[in-house]
Amino acid sequence: MNQDLFLSKKRMREQMIRRRRELDDAAIRNASVNIIPRVLDFAEQMLPQSADRELTIMSYMSFGQEFPTAGLNRSILEKGWRLVLPYTDRNFNITACVTSSLENLRRSSMGILEPDPAISLQITASDADLILLPGDLLDGEKNSFETESTLLRALGSVSCPVVIAPGNHDYYTEKSLWARLKFPDNVFMFRTDAIQTLELEEIGVRVFGAAYTDRSCRPLLEGFHAEKYPGTVNLLCLHAEVDAKDSRYC
Repeated sequence: MNQDLFLSKKRMREQMIRRRRELDDAAIRNASVNIIPRVLDFAEQMLPQSADRELTIMSYMSFGQEFPTAGLNRSILEKGWRLVLPYTDRNFNITACVTSSLENLRRSSMGILEPDPAISLQITASDADLILLPGDLLDGEKNSFETESTLLRALGSVSCPVVIAPGNHDYYTEKSLWARLKFPDNVFMFRTDAIQTLELEEIGVRVFGAAYTDRSCRPLLEGFHAEKYPGTVNLLCLHAEVDAKDSRYC
């Protein structure tokens, strides 16, 4: 990672931590009340059309001043949906575990509630119907051969469609890694800053998206509207900053 990019990310992290610490408990609770119904409503729209397929939602257990997710996770379980939570080992490898009850969670060495992988069903990428990657998979333009080969190996290890929308740190150009590498056939990439549509009829999904072609971008969704079709779920894959009106990032 180059020094300028490192400092930019460091400043961004410091700004977000400072803003988070300025929130009092009441503000966090009020935000939670608004966020949870929106997440559940979106999940309702994603319910599989086939009765033999259940809805799986991957979440996390909050820690410190993060958005409190315990209420959301309980609601997911109460609806009979499958809840998946991450377990991180001491080498920082992450395992996705199906969780049937929050009472079965245990505290990690850092105090974070996690599932016990020894008694939990583990989920892998092969269980997914679709993977969306909305940018910033890479930190910059210069990447090692090891990074490139690891990326290709990971993308090729799954059989489901993978959709990539390059972001401001790994924006698309004709000289970028995205243009240079040969990706597996299951990978689709948005390559322009105009909203495009990917039809995935086999799973009843349409994915809309676009790529950054520079470190910042124009308002890509200005004037955009997605028509609804019975039996089809509309999804958007796009790198963006959603809570800043005048952001340079979409």
